[in-house]
Formats: sequence, C-alpha cells, structure tokens
Amino acid sequence: MYRFSIISFAAGSQLIGVSLYVMCSFAMGVVLLRETQSLWVYSGNALICTAMMSLMGPIFGNLSDRFGRTILSGILSAVSALWAAIALVLLDTVPMVVIAMITSFFACAAASCLGVVSISTPGLQAKRGDSGTTGSGLGKIQVAEQVARIAAPLLLLVYSPLSLQAVLIFICAFSVIELLISMHFYGQISALERSISVPGSAGQQPVRMRDMLKLAITDPVLKIFAPYLAISTACVELAVITLTPIVLSFATESQLGLAFSLANASAIAGSLLLSRQRPEWTRFSALKAFLIIEGVGSILIGIEALTSSIVVFTAALMAGFLIMPTSLVAAQVVWLGDAPRDQQGVLSGLERFASWCLVPFAILLGPLLAPPLETSETLLDIEVLRTIAFGAAFGLFASTLVTWLLLITFGSKLRLDLREVR
Repeated sequence: MYRFSIISFAAGSQLIGVSLYVMCSFAMGVVLLRETQSLWVYSGNALICTAMMSLMGPIFGNLSDRFGRTILSGILSAVSALWAAIALVLLDTVPMVVIAMITSFFACAAASCLGVVSISTPGLQAKRGDSGTTGSGLGKIQVAEQVARIAAPLLLLVYSPLSLQAVLIFICAFSVIELLISMHFYGQISALERSISVPGSAGQQPVRMRDMLKLAITDPVLKIFAPYLAISTACVELAVITLTPIVLSFATESQLGLAFSLANASAIAGSLLLSRQRPEWTRFSALKAFLIIEGVGSILIGIEALTSSIVVFTAALMAGFLIMPTSLVAAQVVWLGDAPRDQQGVLSGLERFASWCLVPFAILLGPLLAPPLETSETLLDIEVLRTIAFGAAFGLFASTLVTWLLLITFGSKLRLDLREVR
C-alpha cells in the first residue's frame, strides 16, 4: 500500500511539474513568438524558465529534506495557482509580456520543486545501494513525465492560434491539482520522511551548499559526469529553443503541435518499455548508457536542425523522444543509485542544478547570434538559427566523445574508487 502511495505521489508530482514547465517554455513561448515577433522576448521567457529550474533545484532539495516534500510542493503550487488566477483578471490591463514572464517565474519555481520532490520521494529506492530498484521506481515516474509533455503540444492542436488566456487557465488548473495531490498524500509521505530521519526532523541542520558541492567533487563518477551533464543539457536546450522558430518557418503551429504530440507518444512508449524491462543498472553502466543515448541524440538533433520537411523533422523527433526516457533514468541512477536516503533530496537538487546551470547562458546565445527581426514581414533569419541548432548538436556530440574517451581511460580506476565512496 505504501509502495503504491509512493509511486502515485512521485508520478503525480512529476506529471504536474513537467506540465507546468512545458506550458511555460513551449506553449507560452509559441504565443510570445507569434504576438511579439521578437526573439529577445521569446528567449527571455525561456531564460526565466531555465533559470528557475537550475538555480532553485538545490534550494528546494535542501528545503524538502528539512520541511517535507508535501508541504513544500503544496505551498509552491498554491502560489502558482494564485498568480495564474490573478493574471487572468489582469489580462486586459497589464501588458501580456509582463504577465507571461511573471507566470513563468512562479510556475517554473513550482515545476523545479516538483521535479526534485518526485525523484527523491522516500521509498523509490528500497535500500541503500539498490540501483536496480531506484531505476525501476524512476522508470515508472518517467511514464508520467512523458505523458505530461504532450499537454502543451496538444493545446496547439485544440486551440489554434493558441492564446495566453488558454495557457494561464491550464497553468492554474495544473497547480490546483498538485495542491490537492500534496494534501492527499501528506500523512503517508510525512510518515515515511520521519522514518528515515530526514535532516531537520530531529533538530538537525540541513546540509549546507558547500557540503552539497563536496558530494559531487569527491564522488569519482560525478567528477566526470557533472560537467558533462551541464554541457549536454545546455546543448540540448539551446537546440530546442531554436528549433521552434525554425519549424514555424516551414510549418504551421498545428503541425508543430502534432509533431511534438507524436514525439511524446513515442516517449511514452519508451517509458513503458523501460518500466517493463526494469534494467538492473550499476552507476557505471548507467553512465555508459547515458553517453550512448546522448551520442545518438546529437545526430538526430543535427537532422532536425537541417531539414525543411515536417515529416523528416517529426520522424527524427520521435526517434529521439523514444530513447529519451532511458537517458533521463540513467542520469538519475548515476546520481542517486547508492546514495543514503536522507541525502536524496539534497542530491536531487544538486542533479537539477548540474543539469541546468549552463542552460540560461546557452539560451542567451540565440538572440545574441541571430539578427533581430527584419523587413515588414518580421521574418526571422532562419539560416542563422539553423547554424546555432546544428552547432548545439555538434557540441553535444563532441562533449559526448570526449567524456567517452575519459571513461575508457579512467574506467578501471573509477570501478575501484566506487567501492570506497558512499
């Protein structure tokens, strides 16, 4: 019964968190790009989204270990819902760009919290060092994540052209649902947190930021993986942010929504397959799996950047999304595979920070390198955006190759060191 509650809370929080992030970064981004025809505004919204995901991860991981996951997720969801409701009232009196940016700030703060809370929920890992159980639990909530990613693309199909009002309504609804989830599972999750002596539950102080960073610096795998994760995520997000205006140059919003809906359906299939297979990964084998998938992904991103066919773009996107759940679970196993339970929130926050810390800087490259809008038609310079997206794909491939060479060179030493760490 407890196991069902654990999975339900973690999967529900993951579903809502990803839905909020995708609504802000994708759906809101499409609306802003169409209404303002400004790459600066479009990138500014993406910058807020990714900054909240990166900067707030360690803080929320720390706070969730001290005060409880359901309390923290409930508070942030309530704030997100409250602002979205206020924004709907102010829609006719406040500039849409201001409303959009503030909404992204609050909603993505909640999304960042929910992402950390979901993957560090007590009980996803049966016991310390059981990487297989960790992979199985995370595989289940990956299904919820991929289901969530369909929400925003489907909006482009149902509401075309998509309006800011529709986005705000869905953000408010998702936030209210998470508030109800947190209230429903409060008793059970809190009892589990008390049973594993979460820092702060017995007068202990939460782990300091300096000590959190030491976890990555002293861990033999994370010394290699953390820098690579930061670079690879930045490359992927830079490609994603530039691919949207590229595709809209030769396809409609509805076609873009259909492409991402099909891709996310492919990701759901990948998540279900992963959950069924239940891979018994060690941290070292999970790292190798992640590198292989990222290498394949870099090739697919390159294809997406260069094509002018919505069919080819959709096919490459579906292939990438099919293998994406495996890479996400592999990354989380590398971080959490044999960590103590009372450090799960801290490490989850650190993983979120490492994943996203370079993304805001990468996103700034879009408007800096691409020329502003030009002519009375206000068309974007698509060729420059293609170059940026392809460059991101090349950066991902190159960093993967370098990390793989490091793994080959120091692989034997890593296996020895892993026996002495944690």
